Order: sequence, then C-alpha cells, then structure tokens
Amino acid sequence: MIPTQTVHLEPLTSALLKELASQQGPCTTFLIRGTTGGGEGSSRAAALRGMLRSTPASLLGPDLLQPVEDFVAQFEDEAGGPGVALFRSPDYFVALTVTGLEANVVLRGNHFALAPLATAVLAPREFYVLALHSKNLHLLHYRNGACEPAPLPAGVPPDLETALAFDAPDHLLEGRSASSRGGGAGHAIQFGTSSAKEAADEYLQQYFRIVDRALRPLLRNMPLLLAGVHEDVTAYRRLATNTCIMETEIGGNIDFLSPSEIAILATEAALAHYQLCGELVLRTHREMRHRKRTLTDPAAILDAARAGRIHQLCAAGNFDPERTSSDDPLNTAIAETLRHNGEVFMLPPHSMPEGQVLAAILRY
Repeated sequence: MIPTQTVHLEPLTSALLKELASQQGPCTTFLIRGTTGGGEGSSRAAALRGMLRSTPASLLGPDLLQPVEDFVAQFEDEAGGPGVALFRSPDYFVALTVTGLEANVVLRGNHFALAPLATAVLAPREFYVLALHSKNLHLLHYRNGACEPAPLPAGVPPDLETALAFDAPDHLLEGRSASSRGGGAGHAIQFGTSSAKEAADEYLQQYFRIVDRALRPLLRNMPLLLAGVHEDVTAYRRLATNTCIMETEIGGNIDFLSPSEIAILATEAALAHYQLCGELVLRTHREMRHRKRTLTDPAAILDAARAGRIHQLCAAGNFDPERTSSDDPLNTAIAETLRHNGEVFMLPPHSMPEGQVLAAILRY
C-alpha cells in the first residue's frame, strides 16, 4: 500500500528505517539536503524539481514515477528546512525528513539507500535532559532535534533546600551541644565526625537518590541525558538505579541557555553516545573468545545478514552518496541487518579494524 502524501512531512525514525529495509526492489531513493530557504533555485522544492527533470525515464517508468511527480507538484518550502528523502519501489512510496544529508542525489538498487541516513536516525532521537543543579534542577524533553521544558514528576523537589525540608538523610551528620561560660547564657557548639563538605555531599547524594527514584516511572526505556558540572554528573551516575542514562553528557550549567541552544548540544551528545555504543560493540567484537561468532569478511557478512544471523553490525561511515547504485556491500549489509532486527552502528573509518569496513557479531 502506498501512503497518501501531504506537504506535512514526518521525520524518518528507526522504526521507519526498518520498514524501508524490508521493501522489495528495485528501490529508488531521492536524497535532498536541507536548506534555509531563500527563494527559487535554493529551496528543497527546487532541488526536487531539478532532480526529477534530470532523472532518466528508464530509472522509474511512468507508473512508478507518478507518485513522485504528484508529491513534487504540491511540495513548497519557501522557509527551508531539513533534508528530504523520497523512497519509491513498485509497492511503496513515502517522503520523509532527515537531518545530515550532504548532497542531492538519486540512487537505485535492490535496497533503498540507508547508509547515508543511519547515523542521524539510529542515534537517540527522543529522550529527556536532566539539568543537575542543587538550586534549580529541571527537566527538558528532546525530540527530533528540538527541546522544550518538561514538568518534573510528582515527588521531585526543584532544589536541594526543598528536598531537605521533607526528606533529610536518615542519620545525623552533625551534633549540637549547649555550652556556657561563667554561668552566662549558653550557646550552641558543633561536634561530630563529618566535615561541612562531607555533610553537603551527603545531602546532595540523598537529593539525587530522590530524583532518580521519582524519574523511574517516567523514563521507562527512554534515554536520559545528564547536564551539569562534571562532579554532579559523576555523583548522579554513581548512585542512579536507572539503566537508561546516556554515556555522554552536557557539561556545565545550562540554566542560561535557550531550548534551541540546548537542543544543539543534546543532538551532539546523542550522536556521540551512539558512536560510543558502537565502539563498545567493536571492543566486544575484538575480545570475544568465541571467534566463530565474529566476522569481518564483507562477503561472509552479507551472507550472514541475509540469513538473519547478525546481532550487531559495525560499519565504516564512508558511504559515498554520489554512487549511482545503493547496492554497495556496506549498504546491503546495513539493510539486511535492519530487516532482521539486528543493531547497526556507523563508525568513523579510523575506528574500524585496519582495512575493514564491516565487523559483525553473530546471533549464533
């Protein structure tokens, strides 16, 4: 079934990426880089129309071309926007937005061109940002490149002082005793085994435990990105029980940044998190004792991917968008792995084993 298109484009998601990977070819992919608008000749609509005029009739044929032409005829974008990707096969057509496209190109092959899109789509696209601050703790919701403030869950005090008012640490860090001199009025003196800094650290840790406990029902399986000074972020990671905290962080106080500025930093952190996860998979690949469950030979990886045997795939992010076909072995391995619900991680070429563009961990 071919979805009905309107000028309101939906973003490409990981779920849609897997759907694209499952389509039967021949598959034609139109990739159009994002623009800032500015009139005819510089817009995404103009680029699409130009690509359509230059696309050989033999590439699609009248029946396959018609939905693309219909979409282009109604697509206007004077204000510009993110990149656009059109996907057309004999039984499928969809137009979606995607960030990170660097070229206007038409690709044809047995699979859609997924390699140029994988990093932007498979990195976390929806998560919460927790700004850690003892005087102004707050939460933001990130989704598809945009950030907006989110309410704290019930039971989360907005600052340390409020938390201590009703949920102080269970043990006393400090004692007080009355003392008098010469029979005069007494005054309190402090004693105990904890220094003032140790006491402050303990109070902050107790506060973070309250926050972690209250966030658990909200997060479920959604990632959490921490923001704050490194000492606070480290302390929160150490005591947190939620397992969905991202590997990266936003350093420093973000209280004075706008949501759009925070969104830029969150996007960078999400991409870095995705790459770190891929590097951890690659390290596991190198250290696995059961070497029959690891592959680096592209031909063997393609066979395993088509058979649904790949659990995790690391691929060098050097797919050339100017290729005339999306049947590149790297793209095919990505598509087949996603089609069988495997995980894909795009990594810089220098992170891969020397001379290798693919590395796979097998399910069996």
